[in-house]
Amino acid sequence: MGPLSYGRFPAHFAVLALAAGLRFYRLGEPSLWADEGNSAAMAARSLARIAQDAAADIHPPLYYWLLHFWSLLFGHSEVALRSLSAIAGVGLVYVIYLIGRRLQSEQMGLAAALVAAINPLQIYYAQEARMYALLGLWSGLALYALTLHILQEGEGHMRPAPDVAVLLVVALTGGLYTHYVFPSIVVAINVLYLLWLWDSRRRGHVLERAMWWGGLHLVVLLLFLPWLPIAQRQLTAWPRPPMQPDFAQSFGAALVTLSLGPVGYEQPDWAWNIVFALWALLGLWPHVRPARGRREYWLAWGIPLVAMVAPVALMLWRGLVHEAYLKFLLAGSPGFCLLIARGVVGTGEALGRMTAIRLRQRRARRPTTVIRVPWLQLAWYAIAAMVLGVTSGATLQAYFFDPAYARDDYRGIVHYIQAVEQPGDRILLEAPGQQEVFTYYYRGKLPIYPLPRQRPPDPQSLQAELAEITATPGRIFALFWAVEQVDPDRMVENWLAQNAFKASESWQGHVRFAVYAIPEFSLSREHITSTDWMFGDPPLLHLRGVGIGAERVTAGEVLPLSMTWEAIHPISDRYKITVQLLNGRDQVVAQRDAEPAGGLRPTTEWTPGQVVQDSMGVLVRAGTPPGEYRVILAVYRQADGVRLPVVFEGTRTDHVVLGRVRVQRPTSPPAPITLGMQHSLQAQFGPLQLLGFDAYKRGFAHAPATPLTPGDILQVSLYWRAERAPGRPLKVRLELGEGQAVVEADPAGEAYPTTLWIAEEVVRGDHDIPLPSDLAPGRYPLFLSVQDDGERIGTRLRLQEIVVRRPGS
Repeated sequence: MGPLSYGRFPAHFAVLALAAGLRFYRLGEPSLWADEGNSAAMAARSLARIAQDAAADIHPPLYYWLLHFWSLLFGHSEVALRSLSAIAGVGLVYVIYLIGRRLQSEQMGLAAALVAAINPLQIYYAQEARMYALLGLWSGLALYALTLHILQEGEGHMRPAPDVAVLLVVALTGGLYTHYVFPSIVVAINVLYLLWLWDSRRRGHVLERAMWWGGLHLVVLLLFLPWLPIAQRQLTAWPRPPMQPDFAQSFGAALVTLSLGPVGYEQPDWAWNIVFALWALLGLWPHVRPARGRREYWLAWGIPLVAMVAPVALMLWRGLVHEAYLKFLLAGSPGFCLLIARGVVGTGEALGRMTAIRLRQRRARRPTTVIRVPWLQLAWYAIAAMVLGVTSGATLQAYFFDPAYARDDYRGIVHYIQAVEQPGDRILLEAPGQQEVFTYYYRGKLPIYPLPRQRPPDPQSLQAELAEITATPGRIFALFWAVEQVDPDRMVENWLAQNAFKASESWQGHVRFAVYAIPEFSLSREHITSTDWMFGDPPLLHLRGVGIGAERVTAGEVLPLSMTWEAIHPISDRYKITVQLLNGRDQVVAQRDAEPAGGLRPTTEWTPGQVVQDSMGVLVRAGTPPGEYRVILAVYRQADGVRLPVVFEGTRTDHVVLGRVRVQRPTSPPAPITLGMQHSLQAQFGPLQLLGFDAYKRGFAHAPATPLTPGDILQVSLYWRAERAPGRPLKVRLELGEGQAVVEADPAGEAYPTTLWIAEEVVRGDHDIPLPSDLAPGRYPLFLSVQDDGERIGTRLRLQEIVVRRPGS
């Protein structure tokens, strides 16, 4: 491979430092997700147990063996587990540089390394405790060994050098023991070598060279032979995914992934995709020949092309061009980066030759002088760097910071469960594959039920276990993942919808986290009250009965409700039911929105006269001030949020009042993680400590980024902890800008003044700030201060900047 010379070292160091920085940046920030939990569990087992478990899986054991020794040295933290992939990712960047330098030039090698260093696909999987970064490294090493072998033959060496032979055998064997997509790389390098043999046949020794090449592959086969029957069995028995019907769409998805990674695939920008495709095509144009004038210059574009296309072709053939399998394209990423770099560098050098200006000297005998003006070449490089930087930078910005692309947050789910769990609660994991990552974080004592225990599920045994889980009062914390594969008929959710009250549901990456409550009584038997409310004009839905599970509920717990519905006419739209708890100022302090039966019985499937039983739980958020609240119910169209009118005894409104419920303070203060604050911010105001706040357009707590316009109402929720009982009435002052909008009120509303607060109590206060209708659009700071009998306590605190826009902008 050769050491880097001193003169070239700074450039390489800068590229490798950039690659390392991007791959180690925030390495431990995201939670491990399900497959990473599997890696962590496998690494903790013995080598023999790893081989045994891998034989029943779809991945060979080498990565897990390496991770086993790696974790013995560095531990089992998220950073330690992922750092093996990060090191492999940096190594891949260096190998790509070596290939580009040997194939074409130093500039080509540096450009290819730079493309790889900022490639979102490589960065994404270099930060994952899985085998894909290692797969890319083996692919790169195999291509590098092929390149060295061919170039040595081109220089007259008919036998492979020992170091090159060892590198080739190690790379091929390592790749085969790492991932079952690697045979595509084996096929690719053999196709390339056969083409080279044909192109160089006039040099002679064809049979001798072919035998040496075959001998090296025979060694690889012998080394892989112990695992070959297992690989054959798993590849033929594993369920085959549905084929992609559209070849063009599949190839485009592959190109998007190679260019921008999985974040780009989820939200592809086809304009940038076309740019990368054009660059790849420029990389195929034989406009630049390698140094030393070799005749076989086709290798400079042939090796990258075949190396990139081979995994794509295999995935198209096997129908693997699907979001879950596109990470396999890391095997083709080295070829892709080399092809892009060759297109950029080669085109730049071609443009450089076009900008030569010939000048004659004054003396006739002097020869003509050629002066190269590289402005066009430099402009091309600047444009290429800008495009690469913008596309990769925007994609990495989303990957690192956008919650929409965050990995599954098992760590956050576990922290929430451990903060609120009580005796009698239980945890349900659907699918069982979550158990390893869940127990990586969970240190509580609740029973864990991984269901269903078979695939496909056995209905009888599954229902028996679900009956046991829902037989006693308490809460069920349910984590739903890969439901379509493990429970396609959704037997688990249907059972829970009929036997428990779903109180909340949220997506944590690709994991759906739900909380169910099972009360100490049969709500449908004891608390149903007949009603005669008609929703819609003309009526669509009839609410025949409703029951509120309790007259009192503790903040942080679930209020169960049961409803009996009847369809009056066929329903063409999907409707949601919302149940809200309102305080004296009609502010929403608790809310649950869902389609009937937790989303399993959409209204479009109802038939006239059909009676539908629905159970719903409303999670009364921790920190809700003690007091009495109205419970209302409304039905709205899911597409646009428009509520159905309610007609009852000649009156028409958009909701019905179910009754009242009293919220009482918990026996112990809640943990901050259970408060669900948008912004954590600690500040001291005498006896009160501010824990954090929310700020959003009123009615848009579910979409806090909704812009505000003049005339809207800004709702601000403040979260307080009383370090000691205040004992006197305190007031808060919220001020937008410099007096543009001011509100002064009790910290938790006039119904629960601070004179009633006790030490260590955590209380949420909701406040409305009406924006003047003539308020000029712009940015306004939001200030908070606390007053005691008109005197300010502490400082005037700036919470955040509120953006007010013009209507319609």
